[in-house]
Amino acid sequence: MPTLRWEDGELITEPQRPPPKPLDRLPRIHVKGNIFVDDHDREITLRGVNVSGACKLPISNPSSPDDITFVGRPFTLDAAYAHWARLHDAGCRLVRLVVVWEAVEHEGRGVYDRSFLSYLRSVVESAGNAGLLVVIDIHQDCWSRYSGGSGAPAWTFHQAGIDITRLEDCGAALTNPADLWPTNYAKFAVNAMFTLFWTGEAGLMDAYLGMVGEVFGAVAGLENVVGFDAMNEPHPGWLGLQDMNKYDEGLYLHLGDMPSANQAIGLARGIPQTVPHYKRSWPWPTRIVGRTTITPERSLWLGDEPVFDLDRDFEDVYVAFLQRAIDRAREAVGRRSLLLFVEPVPHSNVAHIVARLRPANQDLLVAAPHWYDLKALFEKRWSPTVTFDVGALGKGSRKLWKHVYFGQAGCRRNYAKQYDRTAPAFMGVPVVIGETGVPFDAEPGDPTLMLDIMTSAMESRKLGWTLWNYTPENTGGADGDLWNREDLSLVTHGDKLRATDGWIKPYMIRCAGRILRSGNQGKHYVVRFDGVGGVSEMFVPSRRTLVIKLEGRSSTAVAVEGIVEIDLPPGLLDHDCTRCGGFYWLLSVLPFS
Repeated sequence: MPTLRWEDGELITEPQRPPPKPLDRLPRIHVKGNIFVDDHDREITLRGVNVSGACKLPISNPSSPDDITFVGRPFTLDAAYAHWARLHDAGCRLVRLVVVWEAVEHEGRGVYDRSFLSYLRSVVESAGNAGLLVVIDIHQDCWSRYSGGSGAPAWTFHQAGIDITRLEDCGAALTNPADLWPTNYAKFAVNAMFTLFWTGEAGLMDAYLGMVGEVFGAVAGLENVVGFDAMNEPHPGWLGLQDMNKYDEGLYLHLGDMPSANQAIGLARGIPQTVPHYKRSWPWPTRIVGRTTITPERSLWLGDEPVFDLDRDFEDVYVAFLQRAIDRAREAVGRRSLLLFVEPVPHSNVAHIVARLRPANQDLLVAAPHWYDLKALFEKRWSPTVTFDVGALGKGSRKLWKHVYFGQAGCRRNYAKQYDRTAPAFMGVPVVIGETGVPFDAEPGDPTLMLDIMTSAMESRKLGWTLWNYTPENTGGADGDLWNREDLSLVTHGDKLRATDGWIKPYMIRCAGRILRSGNQGKHYVVRFDGVGGVSEMFVPSRRTLVIKLEGRSSTAVAVEGIVEIDLPPGLLDHDCTRCGGFYWLLSVLPFS
């Protein structure tokens, strides 16, 4: 690791010293306003990936829950360090580690898979040895893989009184949905289970929190575990649904047969229903093209149907759940400083939820919303020639041309605007976009360019991120990330990184001061910051030329690569450069020549 020191306008290269021990590379993370800092008050930028898409699935798919194992997800222990080191060498410092409820408690309530929990601890410890921080993400999509997604074990349906063998026949879920999986968010199984969960019925939330305690008990004492995402992409169920006779087509993907909530309740009882059938369309995503009569053989209820309490306020129960979950995790891990990564329901007000949680979690909150170009993701088509502000259209705007952007410059403005809306700057907490990524199977597609536009937009807004995703089993094509025909993995065929120029970029990992602005200016990568004096740490992915300026004076050019320490005197000199453009440090990383 080379160290560069500024001395009278010259960059002095200190003798090469051995890299620090892996655990010495792990900074202690603190929240200070809307940024992260270390023990020396250096600003920390967190970038990384989700590991992995295949963690949603067991190693095999046995018929009996007794034979299920997730040991080996995301990879074998023998291979773990090599994968973590590859990510570290690519500039990643944060991993959002995917753990599903089913992996921990698949045999039955209170029966925990100790072999998986032991394996989990070893995987997380290995990440720390490679210099990676970890956020534990308790992941779900559409409640469970038994309702076409991932997350909860089969016994949760039985506990709610639902026969999972009847879901397809009653139109309650597509259990093998492929790329239609998001339509399950507007079907009976997902909405019924989440409604029971949030209202405390069937003991589902208590069981979930018991699982959380086991997960964090398993990683207790591992200092690289810095945060907890209590539930991936939570769903409100029927709480707050304005009309039980109609789902909002702007919020929920409608394709194929789509019963309303009332129709779905009837189908679950075994009562035939005639429901609308949707196909893709333009300019709106889908439209009704006909009607289908669904005639179930019998009810899906194993006994008496539960009473759904729909009078509860979803935000109230969600905020209370988040507080219970982080309290349980902190107690189990034995560390009050564990950060809560707040991931709201898509399209909800993350700033309001953060504000409600702040009194009990001062300086311990991180906003972690997700953002994707949903049109590209679900249609598997992308070109920078024309892009759309899908978020605005999804909220009901019918001013189509107001939300159309042309060319690369337009696409960059479009994505930056949508990240702004996803993560409002006034929240007063750091933001790490928990998921964002590109479909590698999009046509005509340019995943490198698409990733570059996304990461550049996030950097311009000073957002951290964990890209979705890193799945070594990915082989491209229809199998993709092994889950519902998704193909978003940044690695394929075990160790081949993809679209690297779009996401492996120079950046300031730790800044002795405050970063004012960073990003590409033509072929140069530029960081502007008000240095307070001390050692900063920069990641330079491939051989480049580094030039440092202070007050218009340029240093000598130095060839750098990898992790570079830069020891600079104060650059601000008690002068506020944000107002008048005064004294500041300017680092330029140029193509090597």
